[in-house]
Amino acid sequence: KKKEEVLEKASSSSRAKNQKKMYAFIVTICVVLLGAIIGSIAFVQYQNNNSYDYQVKMAEEELIDKNYEKALEHYEKALEITPKDIPVRLAMASICEAQGKTDEAMVLYMDVIHLSPENVVAYEKLIALYDKDGQYDKVIELSNGVESKSVMALFDDYLVSEPVVYPDEGFYASYVTVTMLSMEDCDIYYTLDGTEPDKENGILYEEDEGIEI
Repeated sequence: KKKEEVLEKASSSSRAKNQKKMYAFIVTICVVLLGAIIGSIAFVQYQNNNSYDYQVKMAEEELIDKNYEKALEHYEKALEITPKDIPVRLAMASICEAQGKTDEAMVLYMDVIHLSPENVVAYEKLIALYDKDGQYDKVIELSNGVESKSVMALFDDYLVSEPVVYPDEGFYASYVTVTMLSMEDCDIYYTLDGTEPDKENGILYEEDEGIEI
């Protein structure tokens, strides 16, 4: 009987040891699997954070719900990956316009123009913003240095040629009546003291009267 008890105790001890080994094995497997899952998630997140396509896709999804700030965050990450990207800057500028951030939109459009001097969309958008704010001098300034005909055509409504003046500049023995003609049928302003004429300090030219000097 004692021998049977000893054998039974030995068997129970063996089963307990096997159970502990099995438990340890299962725990080890779980830890390994958990580590693999966490590693996989971290790797995917790393790839997404460094993926231009992913960031743009996420930005576009945020735009559907008009989550402008989150969309801008994703576009900014996309720019970190591809610093000279044009479409992302245009998209960001449009968002800024939608938010009423005109100055920020102007900066982005100007960035696009510096990166792509013949980008018609950027010029068109920037001209529209200047026009809306009445910054016509900025429109004229923007036209300086433009070489593209398609871009230059955007300034047709803002650029005018100098008026035709008769008689020609010179010295005359008697008083003369000076006449001026705008080829674009625009208002003409002039001064008599040599200063640059504009709407503020200039005199509006009356075509029917001319200028007697």
